[in-house]
Amino acid sequence: MTPTERIGPRWRLLVLLAAFVLLPAWARAAIITGITYTDLTDPAEPALTGNPEAWDWYTASDFGSTCLNASTCTTQFQAGAGIEADGQQLFGLIPGENVTLDQTWTYQIDIQVQATGAWEMTVDSSLFGAMTINDHGEAGDAEVTIGDLTGTLATSGLSSSGSLDLLVLQTDPDTVVSSSDVDEGFSRTSLGSFQVTGGFGDTTVSMVFTLEGDLRSSCGGVGCAEGGDEAAIRLGMPTPGGGDILFFSAGDYPGPVVSDPTSAHGHFLEVAVFVPEPGLGLLLLPALALLPGLRRRT
Repeated sequence: MTPTERIGPRWRLLVLLAAFVLLPAWARAAIITGITYTDLTDPAEPALTGNPEAWDWYTASDFGSTCLNASTCTTQFQAGAGIEADGQQLFGLIPGENVTLDQTWTYQIDIQVQATGAWEMTVDSSLFGAMTINDHGEAGDAEVTIGDLTGTLATSGLSSSGSLDLLVLQTDPDTVVSSSDVDEGFSRTSLGSFQVTGGFGDTTVSMVFTLEGDLRSSCGGVGCAEGGDEAAIRLGMPTPGGGDILFFSAGDYPGPVVSDPTSAHGHFLEVAVFVPEPGLGLLLLPALALLPGLRRRT
């Protein structure tokens, strides 16, 4: 009698079942091998109104990631925008004018997944920042609005559930209007994780996001002789130095009240990829297939 025959048919079944259950633990895996960022913002953005000689403005954005050959990672999109009506300049030769800036940031995040089996991905999203107005002691005022952040899965052939949108909740501020100093923090969080399911092999998961913000600075006095207040959206990118924006401070870090560091502001994505364990029904399939043979042997 051979060693295999001495084990017996029932014990052989248990050995096969144990091998099938343990196989996924070492034979199947999924990791994030990298991430890329593409700025899709329309070159026509931002939409500006007003005399370009009578205001200062800026917009900026950046992206960072810790995704490299890992099963979990965090990404961070940072941005900033600011505007100020200057009133009459050059001894009144250039008249002042109210100014508005409508900014839409659009960007794509591509996550490269390497897998030896079917995989799943979860994405948890959040947004933190501040709406800031600096009063210059003149007759003008300013307004800042931050809208919804919307996201879509751009890769075809993948199934998904949940939403990538971050919407304005009733308890969250979305607009501040003032002729005095204001530094109002805001946050947006999703109601649950966004989930993506993929097949076998390497895949790139592409997600496109859009975030809107609006700024207004109104000059004061007769004929806009006095400048307006500074207005800024702070999403982790401080005011760039130099140029006409040299003395603009509403977009600086830390802020006067919301003194979070730049690393605490922006659009954050926490991504995790994994291979799901098979269900109990799948685990029992080999045993069910062996049952007829076991009946004949016993």
